[in-house]
Amino acid sequence: MQKIFLICFLIVAAFLYADNAPFQYPDGYRVDSHSDDGRTWRESVTVKGKYADVKKTIAVNLKKAGYRIKHDIPLSETPPSTLMAWEKAGKTLVVMVFESSETEVSFSWGYFE
Repeated sequence: MQKIFLICFLIVAAFLYADNAPFQYPDGYRVDSHSDDGRTWRESVTVKGKYADVKKTIAVNLKKAGYRIKHDIPLSETPPSTLMAWEKAGKTLVVMVFESSETEVSFSWGYFE
Protein backbone atom coordinates (compact mmCIF):
# COMPACT_ATOMS: atom_id res chain seq x y z
CA MET A 1 0.00 0.00 0.00
CA GLN A 2 2.81 2.41 0.84
CA LYS A 3 4.47 1.74 -2.54
CA ILE A 4 1.25 2.60 -4.39
CA PHE A 5 0.89 5.82 -2.38
CA LEU A 6 4.51 6.75 -3.06
CA ILE A 7 4.17 6.08 -6.80
CA CYS A 8 0.96 8.15 -6.99
CA PHE A 9 2.60 10.97 -5.04
CA LEU A 10 5.65 11.02 -7.35
CA ILE A 11 3.45 11.08 -10.46
CA VAL A 12 1.38 14.00 -9.14
CA ALA A 13 4.51 15.86 -7.96
CA ALA A 14 6.16 15.42 -11.36
CA PHE A 15 3.04 16.69 -13.12
CA LEU A 16 2.80 19.76 -10.89
CA TYR A 17 6.53 20.49 -11.20
CA ALA A 18 6.43 20.25 -15.01
CA ASP A 19 3.43 22.57 -15.05
CA ASN A 20 5.49 25.37 -13.44
CA ALA A 21 7.51 25.94 -16.61
CA PRO A 22 6.07 28.84 -18.66
CA PHE A 23 6.79 27.03 -21.93
CA GLN A 24 7.48 23.52 -23.18
CA TYR A 25 11.14 22.57 -22.92
CA PRO A 26 12.94 20.91 -25.85
CA ASP A 27 12.89 17.11 -25.85
CA GLY A 28 15.51 15.37 -23.74
CA TYR A 29 16.01 18.24 -21.30
CA ARG A 30 17.66 17.98 -17.89
CA VAL A 31 16.86 20.50 -15.14
CA ASP A 32 20.17 21.51 -13.55
CA SER A 33 18.83 23.90 -10.93
CA HIS A 34 15.56 25.41 -9.71
CA SER A 35 15.01 28.36 -7.38
CA ASP A 36 11.91 30.21 -6.20
CA ASP A 37 13.77 32.84 -4.14
CA GLY A 38 13.62 35.54 -6.85
CA ARG A 39 17.34 36.32 -6.60
CA THR A 40 18.57 34.09 -9.41
CA TRP A 41 17.31 32.25 -12.48
CA ARG A 42 14.10 30.36 -11.79
CA GLU A 43 15.41 27.35 -13.65
CA SER A 44 18.55 26.30 -15.51
CA VAL A 45 18.22 23.51 -18.07
CA THR A 46 20.57 21.56 -20.37
CA VAL A 47 19.62 19.88 -23.67
CA LYS A 48 21.66 17.77 -26.07
CA GLY A 49 21.81 19.47 -29.47
CA LYS A 50 23.17 22.33 -31.51
CA TYR A 51 22.84 25.93 -30.31
CA ALA A 52 20.84 27.22 -33.31
CA ASP A 53 18.37 24.31 -33.18
CA VAL A 54 17.76 24.57 -29.44
CA LYS A 55 17.37 28.37 -29.56
CA LYS A 56 14.85 28.03 -32.41
CA THR A 57 12.89 25.34 -30.53
CA ILE A 58 12.74 27.53 -27.42
CA ALA A 59 11.50 30.50 -29.49
CA VAL A 60 8.83 28.42 -31.24
CA ASN A 61 7.65 26.96 -27.91
CA LEU A 62 7.49 30.41 -26.29
CA LYS A 63 5.38 31.70 -29.20
CA LYS A 64 3.08 28.68 -28.86
CA ALA A 65 2.70 29.53 -25.16
CA GLY A 66 1.50 33.02 -26.10
CA TYR A 67 4.69 35.02 -25.56
CA ARG A 68 5.94 37.65 -27.98
CA ILE A 69 9.59 38.58 -28.39
CA LYS A 70 10.67 41.99 -27.07
CA HIS A 71 14.47 41.70 -27.32
CA ASP A 72 16.97 39.23 -28.80
CA ILE A 73 20.47 40.33 -27.80
CA PRO A 74 23.52 38.35 -28.98
CA LEU A 75 26.07 38.15 -26.17
CA SER A 76 28.87 36.14 -27.76
CA GLU A 77 29.63 34.38 -31.03
CA THR A 78 32.17 31.91 -29.61
CA PRO A 79 30.74 30.12 -27.78
CA PRO A 80 27.35 31.35 -28.98
CA SER A 81 25.01 32.89 -26.43
CA THR A 82 22.04 35.22 -26.44
CA LEU A 83 19.71 36.97 -24.02
CA MET A 84 16.03 37.19 -24.97
CA ALA A 85 13.12 39.01 -23.35
CA TRP A 86 9.59 37.76 -24.00
CA GLU A 87 6.29 39.28 -22.89
CA LYS A 88 2.89 37.84 -22.08
CA ALA A 89 0.04 39.49 -20.17
CA GLY A 90 2.31 42.26 -18.88
CA LYS A 91 4.95 39.86 -17.51
CA THR A 92 8.48 39.81 -18.91
CA LEU A 93 10.25 36.47 -19.16
CA VAL A 94 14.03 36.63 -19.63
CA VAL A 95 15.77 33.64 -21.24
CA MET A 96 19.52 33.21 -21.68
CA VAL A 97 20.63 30.51 -24.14
CA PHE A 98 24.26 29.44 -24.45
CA GLU A 99 26.36 26.61 -25.82
CA SER A 100 27.69 24.75 -22.80
CA SER A 101 29.69 22.14 -24.75
CA GLU A 102 30.05 20.90 -28.32
CA THR A 103 27.05 18.62 -27.84
CA GLU A 104 24.93 20.48 -25.28
CA VAL A 105 23.10 23.77 -24.96
CA SER A 106 21.97 25.30 -21.69
CA PHE A 107 19.31 27.87 -21.01
CA SER A 108 18.13 29.70 -17.94
CA TRP A 109 14.94 31.64 -17.45
CA GLY A 110 13.29 33.90 -14.92
CA TYR A 111 10.72 36.66 -14.65
CA PHE A 112 11.84 40.29 -14.69
CA GLU A 113 9.73 42.57 -12.55
